[in-house]
Amino acid sequence: MKRNFLLLLLSFAMAVSAVAQRYVVTGQAFDGKSRNAVDFASAVLLRTDSSAVAATTTNDDGSFTLQAKEAGHYIVKLSYVGFKPFTRSVELTADKDSINLGTLLMASNDKVLGTATVTATAARVEQKDDTTMFSASASRMPSSS
Repeated sequence: MKRNFLLLLLSFAMAVSAVAQRYVVTGQAFDGKSRNAVDFASAVLLRTDSSAVAATTTNDDGSFTLQAKEAGHYIVKLSYVGFKPFTRSVELTADKDSINLGTLLMASNDKVLGTATVTATAARVEQKDDTTMFSASASRMPSSS
């Protein structure tokens, strides 16, 4: 009886571990310019109709792991502030249930802004509590020559 129970428990554990390991997509996100790891980037596994299957964030070394419940065509999407979204199509099958995308280089989304000029006019009169203050620098005075 003990032997049958132990055999049943062992076969159940093997079945659970086999199912839990199926349909896995892994990779690492790196900055395309500096080649540094991009940590805390969003990694999403999408169906072809753009519905999300799994999502996570990248680790300190830029690595991520996404798991799907079934085989099919998927899209891996990486996104992070300051980078253009990175997408890659993958196909998970019964024969190829684990895909390592390797190093994924994310392109920066640099936008150079033009210069800005800020101008302001000093207040001529300011009221603080019961005191009225006049600003001499706000009034134009004729220059003494």
